[in-house]
Amino acid sequence: MSSILIENINKTYQKTGKKALCSVSLNIDKDVVFGLIGPNGAGKSTLIKSILGLVDIDSGKILIDGKENNMNSIGYVPDEVSLFEFLTGLDYLVLIGKLRGISQQQVLRFINEMDDVLELPELHQLISTYSKGNKEKILFLSAIVHQPKILILDEPFTGLDPSVIQNVKKFIKEYAKKGNTIIFSTHILEMVSEICDEIAIICNGQIAAQEKIDKQSGFDVILNQYLHSIEGA
Repeated sequence: MSSILIENINKTYQKTGKKALCSVSLNIDKDVVFGLIGPNGAGKSTLIKSILGLVDIDSGKILIDGKENNMNSIGYVPDEVSLFEFLTGLDYLVLIGKLRGISQQQVLRFINEMDDVLELPELHQLISTYSKGNKEKILFLSAIVHQPKILILDEPFTGLDPSVIQNVKKFIKEYAKKGNTIIFSTHILEMVSEICDEIAIICNGQIAAQEKIDKQSGFDVILNQYLHSIEGA
């Protein structure tokens, strides 16, 4: 069974009349880092929000592990950081853990495991004092504290130091190998080629291509498909 099955979904924003998604179908397997790429306004954000249940689709079907509205199995890192900045980093993560049914002891153990990966800031300080990169680290932790089977990342590397980016890329690939699914949305094609097993190119609300990546010539495949899609738009 696929981890995510998207069948012929459509979405038009009534206020603007813009058709954001048109007959979009995707089959995303487990154990995969799946890259979602496309130009600004192509429909990436609407597709992600549709999977998350944040946008109501007009028609079609989205199944998560064979079920509709199965949001508990998803972790999400949005492209914009929004946290409770009046809390310390630790208090915020403990709060998210409680909302996910995870004990404080489990959260503390998880933080300890992830410290080397993310090079975490002082968690007893207020989030409002953190740099943008450190806020993104807290956001990333809060998305995976419950060990979701599906992790959706929307431009997750903005503001992170190069050493942390390398660590996170390694973590993402290893996390997928444990039977999980990663959806990775980005404009950085080289990044997709480096960590993704498969890609979908979305343009004008439609899937222009879906390809498995040949690790030897992955970037060339992505670049050629992407440019061809943009030219045909």
